[in-house]
Amino acid sequence: AAGRARLTTTDGLCLWDEAGAPLRAATSTWKDAVRDELRHGALVALATQPGALRVEARFRAPTADEIAHWSAASGLRTCSAAPAPVEFGAARGAGGLYAASGTSNEHEELRLAMIDVENPGKVPLFVSVLSVTEARSCDAVWPGEGVRDQALGPGERVSVPVNVTLPARWPAERPMRDRYLFVATRTAVDLSPLATGAKLRSGSALPGVLEAAVSAVRTRGARTVHVDGGDWGVSTLDLLVSPAPR
Repeated sequence: AAGRARLTTTDGLCLWDEAGAPLRAATSTWKDAVRDELRHGALVALATQPGALRVEARFRAPTADEIAHWSAASGLRTCSAAPAPVEFGAARGAGGLYAASGTSNEHEELRLAMIDVENPGKVPLFVSVLSVTEARSCDAVWPGEGVRDQALGPGERVSVPVNVTLPARWPAERPMRDRYLFVATRTAVDLSPLATGAKLRSGSALPGVLEAAVSAVRTRGARTVHVDGGDWGVSTLDLLVSPAPR
């Protein structure tokens, strides 16, 4: 029989909605939604599995020159997302908590924030920056094409531009949490596809906790992940995104 089924989070965010079709026929799409939700949870949980390698990162407002540069480069109306630090004790295990205003029209407007990423260690690191939002999107923020194999040397810093966005149909009245993951490895790795069985460039498998996050997580039973704390590490920043003032 036809009916309606919804999959929501505990605070009412709708992850999946199917109406009008026999519910049995909707089973495959429901399973996809559950699998995506489990993978989202695994990515968010990387904040609790830091590993051994660390980078330092912080949000800041763009300078006037940076706004002018990225406005010309993107061809979009550009302004600052005005990121500001929030009390760090509320970050729930993440490395820092910030608030900013986001655009709901990323094709016309660039709400620019900068992330300064620094390698405080004594060995070169390869750093990938991922954005994992409560809206269940996951984007590879950095590096871009052409710099994927460029290591961040000891003491080196790079400024990463971010377009802060908020879905037009974000259903909650509160700000959306956007978690930024800074994945450090000793060997270059491409995390942009977030594909099952992602490999380090050397051909070896990703460290256990990273492999679990980028793989299609099983929908039944718990999955035990071995965390060796070796040649990898994850640092995090959380950004609370509110609608941009009109």
